Amino acid sequence: MRKLLLIILLCSTVAFGQRRRTLYHQLQSTFAIGYVAPATPSTDTSINGAFTLNVANSGIVQGLVTDQVAKKNRDTLNYKLQLAHQLGDTIFQFSDSIYAYFDVQADNYNRAPEQGVFIPGDMHFKMHDSVWLYVQPNAKPSYALLTSTREDNITISGGHLIGDRYTHTYATGTDGDTHEFGYGIYLRGAHNVVIDNVHIESMTGDAIIVQSTQHRNDDGSEKPEGHYNKNWTIRNCYLNKSRRNNISLTDIDSITIHNNTITNGGDGGYWSSAEGYNSKGVLPRYNIDLEAINYLDDTGDLRYTEVVKNVVIRNNDFSGAYNGDIDLYKSWAVEIHDNTFDSYIANVASYDIEIHHNTFTNTGALSDRKFAIQVTERLRSDGSDFCQDYVIYDNTITGFEVGIKLGATSNEVYNNDINNCLTGIMLLNGADNSFTNNDIDSNVSGSRGYYTLSTGPTVTNTTITNCDIDVAEYGALFQNLNSTATSNEITITGVNFKAFQDIELRNTHWLTLNSCIYTTYNAINGSANITINNP
Repeated sequence: MRKLLLIILLCSTVAFGQRRRTLYHQLQSTFAIGYVAPATPSTDTSINGAFTLNVANSGIVQGLVTDQVAKKNRDTLNYKLQLAHQLGDTIFQFSDSIYAYFDVQADNYNRAPEQGVFIPGDMHFKMHDSVWLYVQPNAKPSYALLTSTREDNITISGGHLIGDRYTHTYATGTDGDTHEFGYGIYLRGAHNVVIDNVHIESMTGDAIIVQSTQHRNDDGSEKPEGHYNKNWTIRNCYLNKSRRNNISLTDIDSITIHNNTITNGGDGGYWSSAEGYNSKGVLPRYNIDLEAINYLDDTGDLRYTEVVKNVVIRNNDFSGAYNGDIDLYKSWAVEIHDNTFDSYIANVASYDIEIHHNTFTNTGALSDRKFAIQVTERLRSDGSDFCQDYVIYDNTITGFEVGIKLGATSNEVYNNDINNCLTGIMLLNGADNSFTNNDIDSNVSGSRGYYTLSTGPTVTNTTITNCDIDVAEYGALFQNLNSTATSNEITITGVNFKAFQDIELRNTHWLTLNSCIYTTYNAINGSANITINNP
């Protein structure tokens, strides 16, 4: 029996070696994208669908190396990945610890796939905690450490991906002087992707960017020749100090981002163009940016050439971004819940957004963080609003200059606790908005509950209902509110005001107070059409 088992084992080993040698020649002749096999023989294994790279004799040189060696490292790892794929393996893993640099630089944004470490479809690229893959320092505007194009069913887990942000040469005279296109993971046009427990740090661009192979039709439908991202999960990752954004979503239908630590997106302090581009952050400088790029046509309608929709962002810990934590640039059908933030969520032209059960805490000076949540209008040429149908509820906001700044159209804000902000809620230009059961409590000097800037917004068909306001200065301070309106536009019902000056109206028009509790009331500077219905 022992002899039989030994013969079977030897035959299996020989068969694997012969198969690997045969595939070597096939790979050399059929892979037009230029993978190069290592010169030295290796003792990798392929068992039960798992390919294990024997690090010790893989041909990958560890530690600091020349550009030439780093390029060979890349080609070697690519060859091994393609070998595993051709063998039918669905797991690629490392036998031991590895600390290696890879030349993944590219001359322009539309890089060829072989210029990075290319992950085949139907593959789990499985790294353990002692796998450290570094970008070889370079002067190119673009790179991707792990990449793929038109590949589906990919999992990337574990390990560390480290960029060259602080060792990069920010050369001028290129097609991308900003050098913002260096990525940790860049999978173009992929279905069914999981990125799990990966540490990504110090990229010149983004830790993870989600982009499809090409633009869509103007109505957002897919082009037959395109391959568009669907069904992604990013979880349990540590994403830190990306020079641009930690995560950028440019085209995706259905993604869940959960249980990650996402920190220091675009950090590095104030940057001036006089400095030239350097390791300091480059715009937008967010932790997550939902940034579908769409254009207005000649009629003012939006061309949905990229789509970001059906996004869930939950149970993440955000901190340290130079600008904000989440930029809702252009997206829809987004739910953001049960996260912790130390900065803000802001919008440009997004709609159908749900923000709930989050905790926003600014631990610095009020001026460090201007607001926690901002929703502003973005009007089409026909006067309709791109930004509508935001539902914001059950959030706790502490220590910001403004808790919530909201205008736009058809939004609901309710059951939020806003503490120790200079302004609880600021009203912006908007219509058909409701504010219900929001409690505002602040001992900050000069603090206000509800507030408008002196520039004077137009607020149409808006209600404020059943709130407790306990602040240092003004319970409600409205300035030049609806100064050009011709009908009743804002109604305040059942609000309990407690402040040095409960209600002050300055050139405010068409406002109704119903069953409110207050001690001090002052309407000045031409305020008119104020209706008070108190029992």
